[in-house]
Parts: sequence; structure tokens; C-alpha cells
Amino acid sequence: MKPGYIFLALALLSSAATNGWSQQDERVVAAVKMAQEGNSDSARARIQSIIASLATNDPVYPEALYAAGTIAPTAPDAQRYFRRVALEFSFSPWADDALLRLAQIRYVSHDPLGTVRAVERLRADYPASPLLPTAAYWAARASVDLNDDDAACDWVTLGLSRTGSDVETANQLRYFSGRCGGGSTVDPQPSQGGQAAPPAGPVYRVQVVAVSSRTAADEVAAGLRNLGYPVSIVEDAGLYKVRAGEYRDRPAADEAVRAIRSRIGGVPFVVVEQ
Repeated sequence: MKPGYIFLALALLSSAATNGWSQQDERVVAAVKMAQEGNSDSARARIQSIIASLATNDPVYPEALYAAGTIAPTAPDAQRYFRRVALEFSFSPWADDALLRLAQIRYVSHDPLGTVRAVERLRADYPASPLLPTAAYWAARASVDLNDDDAACDWVTLGLSRTGSDVETANQLRYFSGRCGGGSTVDPQPSQGGQAAPPAGPVYRVQVVAVSSRTAADEVAAGLRNLGYPVSIVEDAGLYKVRAGEYRDRPAADEAVRAIRSRIGGVPFVVVEQ
């Protein structure tokens, strides 16, 4: 698995339990659970068996393809499955999610133009999708990489118009507002090099993953820092626990959980450090 894809792959794998699929076929769920428990090869074989047993007009078929993307070992493999969902099953409940995953994979694969095109497709084909604010964030980042400040500003404006009560996503979008007509840049969390002094009393953090590999933990941590979160890695019982943020109260940490889940999927949760 290439560096840069580990972070997203871990998120895609754990997101299968939380992305709100309208159908959850027991066979597909069981296969994804196998991968989550570390039996990736067996899980992929199981998913392939399920796909082979289904007719393409079976409503479970696109679900199985999407699941195959979440447990794919490489970015090209994941792209292949998500592209099939987006193109061949555009009326399925997973089509807009597949486009968002394609955008994220293309971004971590250093393809900002492909990122923007995937988000443009999502916006055009699924204008009411609740994923648009998160997609707009990735398109804004990609536009900045392309030195297209006007486009970045347009994506920020679109995302902010759809965030509703999602304060964390709005703050992440406002990070790029300095490129929009002289607005002020808002960084919702201090960067690694300029963290604020620890607050008195309990500190609330968001645990994103617990992995056995330090390399994988460092990759996840780098991805979170790239999103603007301060990160700590706690070694405990042979696992490396990657934790994001530093919050003074539980509601702020809960909001961060929702934001992290919307951006990278997964099953993040709040931990309290005294």
C-alpha cells in the first residue's frame, strides 16, 4: 500500500459501519467486519464471492461494490470500485458517497484536478446531497493546490451555504476564506507548531484509530494535521492510538467527532485525559 493512501484506506475501512447505508446486507456487513478485524485477504475474497453471486440488477450489487472499494488494498483498486458505483449505479444510495471517496483518493494521490472534477460531478448530479459541504472542502483544498483562488472561494461559499449547524465543517471551510476577497483566515485548531497552552482540568480528544503499526499511525496523524488538527499518538498495550484535537468541553469534542467522521469516515470517539 503506497504512502499517502494508508490514512484514507483506514478511514474508508472503518467508515463502512457509519455511512448510513439504506441497506445493509448481512453478507456484506460480515465481510467488511472481517476486514476491520484484520482479516483483509479473507474479506476481499468474501466480497468477490458475493459480487459474483449477484445479478447486476440486484439492489445489493452496488452495495457490495462500494464495500469492495472500502477494503481495497490500493488506491487504483478502490477507484475502480467507486467509479463503477458512481457511473453504473448512479441512482443507488451510494453513488454520491462513491464520488466523494473518489475525490478524496484523487487528492491523496496528488491529483487536485481529478479531485475537483469528482466534486463537480457530485454537485451537478446530486445537488441535494448532504455530502456537499465535505466535498466542497476537498474541492477548495484542491483548487488552492492548483493556484485557483477564485475557484477555491466559490467552493468555500457553496460549502458554507450548506453546512447548517455543522460548525466544525464551517470552520474548516473558513480556513480558506483568506483567499476570498480579503477575508480573514480562520484556523479552527492550532497547527502542530503553534499549539495553545493546555487548558486546566480535563482535556477532551477524539480518538480516530488504534493500529498496531507505528507507520500507519504516523500516516493517519499526518493526514489529520493536514486537516488542521493537533494530534497526539498514545502507545498502549501494543497499539498506537491516534487522537485529534484538544477541547475544553464535551460538546466541542462531540462536534469534532462529527466533523472527522464526515471528512474521513471511521468511528472516532471522545476520550478524556486528566
